[in-house]
Amino acid sequence: MRRMETLVRILALLQVLMGLAAQKKTVAVFTGTEGGSVEINCSYKDSYIYSKHYFCRDPCRYFDVLIETQKADIVVSKGRYSILNTVNAQRVSVTIKNLRLTDSGVYYCGVDKRGSDIFTKVQISVKKAQVNLSTTPQTTGSTETFSTTNELSTTAKPTWSSAHILMGLAVQTKTVPVFTGTEGGRVEIYCRYRDSYQYSKQYFCRAPCRYSDVLIETQKADIVVSKGRYSILNTVPTRSVSVTIKNLRLTDSGVYYCGVDQWGSDTLTEVQISVKKAQVNLSTTPQTTGSTDTFTTSKEFHTTTAKPTWSSAHKIHIEYESTSSQTPPSTSSAFHGSKAELAVFGVLFGVEDLQ
Repeated sequence: MRRMETLVRILALLQVLMGLAAQKKTVAVFTGTEGGSVEINCSYKDSYIYSKHYFCRDPCRYFDVLIETQKADIVVSKGRYSILNTVNAQRVSVTIKNLRLTDSGVYYCGVDKRGSDIFTKVQISVKKAQVNLSTTPQTTGSTETFSTTNELSTTAKPTWSSAHILMGLAVQTKTVPVFTGTEGGRVEIYCRYRDSYQYSKQYFCRAPCRYSDVLIETQKADIVVSKGRYSILNTVPTRSVSVTIKNLRLTDSGVYYCGVDQWGSDTLTEVQISVKKAQVNLSTTPQTTGSTDTFTTSKEFHTTTAKPTWSSAHKIHIEYESTSSQTPPSTSSAFHGSKAELAVFGVLFGVEDLQ
């Protein structure tokens, strides 16, 4: 009897352990790199193929929902997130682009149904992007070798030629186009793309090109879209996107990207904008043409002791000649007024005696 009781207890314990093992499911972990993208896949049962699916962050309250489906087999995009319910595979795929370190954490693929929703727990891990600053280009077919590292050390003097220098620079760096404008003016940026992207959504953003850094995006091909100081046009025949920025500011200088929105990782083309300060010329030198009479405006007004010559053709003709000693003729030919008026006029123009 005691042996039977012991056996029953062991069987009961095994059942409890099996139940715990069934309850504890493995949580899928999806890994990405900062600035890149990650794709999360969640499977569901046959009865949920036409249900609404959504993706949320833990604890998955109403305002934790990041994106949801609208119709089966149609991609829905919202900011950095996109979702697709693939009916044939009975799978929901969620893509997050421009990953941040703060995106790491617990998420859920949810199925909206009457009563309690069904959740599939997943985990996202975002790793910090690593930058390798060390490059070692070499020229083959020759004994001349050079290396570029953080420190420059040479044990032998290689023989350099213009061909070798250009080859080395081509390997080390990729040319980034620089578009220049003047403060208060405008600049137009051009970016080329491949044939397969001609009808994709194009956008223009400032580095580091997060969702909040997107300045403007296209809506339809060959149609200009304007937003504030920015305008964008996708010209399909030339496979190019042009972006215009008006009313330039000095703070507009920096690194930008022409982006192509596509499934998975977007394609980015780096460009640079340089805005120069507008130059203001405060010096003015007006002159009267068609005559030898010339005058210059400056911060100080200099008067001369020379007496002006009067004529009936023009009432006042001031010549700045220190050697002039002419005296004005009779005032009757030029002015018809009282002596008091003539005296005031003489004070204003530095004439000592008008009588």
